[in-house]
Amino acid sequence: MNRSVSKSVLLSSATLAVILCAPAAQANDLAEWKKCMDQAESDIKLSRPRKGLPLLEKALVSLDPVAHARDKHPAEFEKTLKMLADGYRDIADYRREYRTLTLLRGLYRFQQRFDTLAYADCLWQLGSCCDHLGRYEEGLACLEAAASIYSVSGATSQQQEHRIARGLGHLYLAAGKLLEAKKSLADSSQLAEKLWTESAADLSRAFMLQAEVMLKSKAPEQACDFYRKSIEVLKSSHRRGHILIGQALSGYIDLLETELRSRDAYSDREKMENVLVSLADACMLNGNHYRARTALAELRKHLEADGKSKFMRYGKCIYSQAQCSLLMDDSKGGLGFAREAEAFYQDVVGDHERAAFAELLAARMAARLKDSDQYRAEMEKAEKTIVSIHGKESREYGYCLAVRGLSLMRLGRTDEAKALLPAIVDVYELDEDPVCAGALAKRDGEPILDAVSRIEDDRQHEKIWDEWQELDTRCLF
Repeated sequence: MNRSVSKSVLLSSATLAVILCAPAAQANDLAEWKKCMDQAESDIKLSRPRKGLPLLEKALVSLDPVAHARDKHPAEFEKTLKMLADGYRDIADYRREYRTLTLLRGLYRFQQRFDTLAYADCLWQLGSCCDHLGRYEEGLACLEAAASIYSVSGATSQQQEHRIARGLGHLYLAAGKLLEAKKSLADSSQLAEKLWTESAADLSRAFMLQAEVMLKSKAPEQACDFYRKSIEVLKSSHRRGHILIGQALSGYIDLLETELRSRDAYSDREKMENVLVSLADACMLNGNHYRARTALAELRKHLEADGKSKFMRYGKCIYSQAQCSLLMDDSKGGLGFAREAEAFYQDVVGDHERAAFAELLAARMAARLKDSDQYRAEMEKAEKTIVSIHGKESREYGYCLAVRGLSLMRLGRTDEAKALLPAIVDVYELDEDPVCAGALAKRDGEPILDAVSRIEDDRQHEKIWDEWQELDTRCLF
């Protein structure tokens, strides 16, 4: 076989010269090769690739001419080339990496291993190397060939499929093939979203288990940290109400309740107050409104005992009690809390906007109690204040209309509720929602009012999330 080698596959002129000129008498002696490889592997493990590369080149030389190495020592030849290519990549010597990978590709072709994963891996690395060298068309051809082998083999994971699609998309874009890039990157994004959801769930479970370990180790502060990490990871990747979020919040709630029972009532009052606030928020986020209202009652007593009945946190506590009562369908108790919140915001702190929203809560509960006079009085006061502050084109006024519509439906005055639908749809821009648009055409109020309730509920939920996240573990322990 002709021992001449194309210049495109040269490692370096000096190395190649030695490979071609070495005497064949040394062909069967692998002692030198093994010695060089052992030392090179040791250097690479110690993150010293520049020290290991000369040893790898020496190991390759010891295998004698290329044709002989391919025939007599194919496994050693392959291993040396792969390690050399990886070493050149690690030091960003892409030209030598390219030459080495081209030689490795030639070995696989000589052995007719066209459908193997090893050949696909070589092509993929060669394509990535071409990207660094600006040889986009050649790199794309390598990646496409590798992707085809991976697809047929069926041995790829979803993570590998994501990387393949992303790599193809990147080179399609670099080569100016925009349609192909768009498709590959769309596939990559879909796979990445799925992988993130799955990996987020795994990460969250790991954090929850770490929290349990910390609890058993009598380290509640660290357990609290892990529960919060678990919740925050899930919040960014799962829909509200997901069972895993519920599990993480339940663990966090149980931890805080245990902590409250174990603390002296006259210990650090501020931290105890923060624990009660965080506990109430967590219960509301988890949909456990009874436990939330219980925590809020304790918080209210705590604030009153500390002379904080004129602080904003006290008003928020009363308002949250009213919200919990509404969600628990305790309109009678909730109406009392809403009136207290209204009086606090109006008379104590002079916050007329918050007072108006407390009046809207009172109006909703009065309507549930079928108290038309109370409903009308609260509704008129709230609307007047909100229009004076925000005007009739605002989302706040839209919410007023939605509360009026919901309340009128409760009172059985459906025709009056239906008359409000066009204005509600306009303020909340629901005309693009096909369900709401269809409901408006049929003058069906329930789908529209339900949509508004969900929007406002989500906004309130996000507000509670923000407040919950503000209190980090240092405020609690």
